[in-house]
Amino acid sequence: MRKFDYIFKRFCESLARKVRKNDFIQLLSEGSFHSVLKWAGQPIKALAYASDSWCQTELYYGDCLPPNGQYCNSDCESGLHSFLTRCPAGMQVSYAWGYMGTGCWCDSGGSSRLACCDCTLDQPDFNPYERNAGDCGCLHRFVS
Repeated sequence: MRKFDYIFKRFCESLARKVRKNDFIQLLSEGSFHSVLKWAGQPIKALAYASDSWCQTELYYGDCLPPNGQYCNSDCESGLHSFLTRCPAGMQVSYAWGYMGTGCWCDSGGSSRLACCDCTLDQPDFNPYERNAGDCGCLHRFVS
């Protein structure tokens, strides 16, 4: 065992002399940094996209049909709303538009699968089980 340790130690010392420390550390850190950047640029699918658990029912319209014909904001209309919540900040899920279980329905009728959620203001005087004039919808696109 001592002989192996001695040979391994000499090999490592020889390698260390041939490779300058700064070059090796720079190469290692650049590779690690680029790997982290590549990983960070990828979406975290488990958190970033709509979930099948949101789908109370599956429809085939090809598009969302929001309550009162209005989307909550431009991100909801384009499908770019944050996928961590069903409705934007200041809003809550509305159960008054036919989806009492989740407030959302899914659609597979178009070129991409969608989750469409009904939203109402998140204020004490707004009952999520009653329709309100300010109710709106939020579209979420599934990852294909």
